[in-house]
Amino acid sequence: MELCSEGPDRDFPLLLEKLRSTPELGTESGRTRGSDSISVKERFTIVIPTKNRKDDLIKCLRSLDQQSWKNFEVLVIDNQSTDGTREAVRNFEVKLLTDSSDNIARLFNIGWRRANTNIIAYLNDDTEVVQQWAETLHKYLSEESGVKALGGPAIATHPQRMYRVYEQSPHSSLLRFVFGLYDKVVMKGKFLKIGEFTEWGGSSIGGSLYESTELDQPLFVNGLTGTNLAIRREILEELGGFDEAFQYVHADGDLFLRMRKRGYKMVFHPKMILFHHVNQRGNTRSYYFLGRDFSLLWLKHSRTMEAGLLSFLHALFMTAYVIIYTSKSIRAFQLKSWLQGLSAGVRYYLINRKAMLF
Repeated sequence: MELCSEGPDRDFPLLLEKLRSTPELGTESGRTRGSDSISVKERFTIVIPTKNRKDDLIKCLRSLDQQSWKNFEVLVIDNQSTDGTREAVRNFEVKLLTDSSDNIARLFNIGWRRANTNIIAYLNDDTEVVQQWAETLHKYLSEESGVKALGGPAIATHPQRMYRVYEQSPHSSLLRFVFGLYDKVVMKGKFLKIGEFTEWGGSSIGGSLYESTELDQPLFVNGLTGTNLAIRREILEELGGFDEAFQYVHADGDLFLRMRKRGYKMVFHPKMILFHHVNQRGNTRSYYFLGRDFSLLWLKHSRTMEAGLLSFLHALFMTAYVIIYTSKSIRAFQLKSWLQGLSAGVRYYLINRKAMLF
């Protein structure tokens, strides 16, 4: 399904209130998290990696405290924060782990391996979930055993990088050409669809737009996002979890591609809603790691001549994006970081390919 939008809602408080006021699903609400009467089979685990985003994390945890369904545990994995995160977390009913790895995929793996439940959910620390998020997740996966991963709208409260290009392209001949190349060729016209992810790293943005909350029913997709994800433990065990070759970008996309190759079903649920505040701090926004992990994905999954060509075009588009959309004062630095990242990813793949998860 393709969505049309005027962009992330500018009146975020009103939108948040509107979605929070949605009638509750009412299946199992009111039970206390961590009750002895709750079986491991019923419960699920929410994993939240974090680093130096204390204020964002507090908002996320508060939204989890307000859930209509409370049969879950929360596992926060702190990546050596220095802003008082660990002290703040102690005010919530969560399990706190610490790890110094410079690798988000490793933090994801620590989470599911330390959990004692059959369903593992992942949230970004800069998100807030609506009141029925956990209940929607639990109810759907309990009823649909054939679905192995579930996601939902991750509504961006600030314009995303790629959306800015789309929004401004009608006003510039250069942008119209560059974005047209990306949408029509790299994304094959699916930029605004929900749940599209390619082996050359192209991803659609439909799931980050408000209209995705208005679907009539859940939708089978070929990709989700680690920002808002629930997955069955059996899949993580079979696939070896997240590939730790990916440091900060596409650890989730790589997992979805491996799931697709095995025919596992992934579903986008329009009521499993969260708001993503897209904190710009951290290595997940670094052009170096973006380039490094992009090139790893391309080399690992692009097995046809067409995929190789589209990977090359995607690299050209991203290079043009860096040149056009970074300020002059840091453009040379960002471009250098992007190109160094691409090179680092190629080197890593050539040396460590046999150790990667396929």
